[in-house]
Amino acid sequence: MGLTAPKRRAFLNTLELRLRRSYGADLQRFFGALMSRVHRENFEAAGTDYSRGDLQCDGRLVDPETIFACYGPANAGANATEASMRTAVAKVRSDFEGAMRNWPGMTAWVFVTNYLETPAQMLKEVAALRDAFPAIKITTFAKDSFERVLLSLEIDEIEDLFLGDMTDEDFRNIEARDIMAVVRDVMANVGVRHELDEPPKPVPEGKLEFNELSSLTRDRIAKGFAGVPMVKRLFADYPDPLVPPDLAAAYRSKYQELELQGLAPGDIMDGLYLFTINGHPATTSREAAVWTVIAYFFEACTIFREPPVAEKAA
Repeated sequence: MGLTAPKRRAFLNTLELRLRRSYGADLQRFFGALMSRVHRENFEAAGTDYSRGDLQCDGRLVDPETIFACYGPANAGANATEASMRTAVAKVRSDFEGAMRNWPGMTAWVFVTNYLETPAQMLKEVAALRDAFPAIKITTFAKDSFERVLLSLEIDEIEDLFLGDMTDEDFRNIEARDIMAVVRDVMANVGVRHELDEPPKPVPEGKLEFNELSSLTRDRIAKGFAGVPMVKRLFADYPDPLVPPDLAAAYRSKYQELELQGLAPGDIMDGLYLFTINGHPATTSREAAVWTVIAYFFEACTIFREPPVAEKAA
């Protein structure tokens, strides 16, 4: 089955978060894991222990022989200084020249970065190398290439690739202002002004499994449960007492809207995720806050179905 539009967007948001977090050797490890899934035995991932030197190879495609060089600046190169840009451009040439020396059979060379937008200075240096070495295919591999390759995988492979990329610490570090920002953004698009018919109740055991959510989604919600007490305190003290019930009604309404479309539980969750992140960049703090808010409404049984009584007792 092909990717639905919400799931595709959710995966791309998760990819953006991973690229932002892939600093230094983390980018090489992520790239290696991705390419190993795509090219199988034709791709050889290089180790990240540089004590013996890396021969300017952060990964190798066997046929045609292609050498990859990875460069992962902090936060995907956002707000790079002029000095850091000069360092990045110099690395393009030095990595290529090193690969030429160490891999004489190389037919193609790829400079891999976690940049969300490839800087023009880097493109200019790559173009200069192409002009100087026309016999070798020289390309870059940045966000758009990651997206294309990622979406060529099966859904289960993509979810497995991202499983565990957000840690318990990410959720422990969440702040009240992160939660409040998510709430304000969601409420800005909501016109509902009424309370739910039923008060919240504790999440029944087995609800995550009963709704057949993916391991990736279950991981996110399970980690989000840690912040639910904070959400409860914030809602109890919210300046406008109508906002918490309005928000709950909005989530119930959105869930029912998606369910009436006949969507599978995973696709419904993707829709709720996009409803909550509301087009914002997938930063660590935003992602943690989004999944914490979703976990709150999941625990309160505002969204998704409860297991039947017989299953709860089993």
